[in-house]
Amino acid sequence: MTRALPVALVLALALAGGAASAARLRAEEPLSEAQIKTLQALYQEASGHSMKGEAAKSNEAYQKLLAALPLPSEGRHDPDRARVLYDMAVNHVTLGNKKEAFEHLHRAVDAGYTDHGYLSIDSRLGPLRSEKDFPPLFEKCKRALGDVAFGTKDLKGNEIAKKDYEGKVLIIDVWGTWCPPCRAEIPHFVKLQEKYRDKGLRVIGLTWERGFTDEPTRKRVQSFAETNKINYPLIMASQRLLNSIRPPVTAFPTTLFVSAEGVVEDRLMGLEDYASLEARALKLLAKVPAAKGD
Repeated sequence: MTRALPVALVLALALAGGAASAARLRAEEPLSEAQIKTLQALYQEASGHSMKGEAAKSNEAYQKLLAALPLPSEGRHDPDRARVLYDMAVNHVTLGNKKEAFEHLHRAVDAGYTDHGYLSIDSRLGPLRSEKDFPPLFEKCKRALGDVAFGTKDLKGNEIAKKDYEGKVLIIDVWGTWCPPCRAEIPHFVKLQEKYRDKGLRVIGLTWERGFTDEPTRKRVQSFAETNKINYPLIMASQRLLNSIRPPVTAFPTTLFVSAEGVVEDRLMGLEDYASLEARALKLLAKVPAAKGD
């Protein structure tokens, strides 16, 4: 039986498979009341038109919303923008604009939309699935979750570049220093990185400190990393970055196992023993016998 800490307060802003609430469009950084009201009004206008079947008017409002949304603080991860682009794509399907629908879906994935499972069953996208452009879009979305850390910077300010992880098996540990099961699992990842790095294994820690990414929090995490001899990069995960993980994180720790092809092949919630983690890593490493370390 695994142990995990439930998410009690961090995902109120998470974007779901369906429409987002107005509150979910708030950025990780504090916004003024005027900004919040503007975002809420634009979202309500866009969704209201959509519910009435007024797809063109809905997209006009969504376009204004895109212009008003704050830019993400790291990389490409902007789940709010991705959700809006997705809903605009749905409107374009309603309008019969398949080309524009695909363009907006690609932009949504580029912004961090990763829920390929929902993409495959959303009845509103039915007219697109028989098109030749849908399979590559689906594959792109399928690989997007494995890219969640790329474009960010670690605690030392080094960019996590996708090119440095191509052809590698990647473990992404979503954890926090406040989480006892997370802390208990850290030595397992340290050992895996040390033992299998030369075989092509990489570990990245997405460090969720309840949304805080300020300098005192960074220093506390850095101190923890040094004390525990963490030998892989740690990224301070903002609300926006956490929201990029679909389906959403519902417990800590959450561990993603990404194949050398960039597909999330396994997902665990809660504390796992070393043998279990090693077995999953070896299963993916066995598929890339030619993988080499740096």
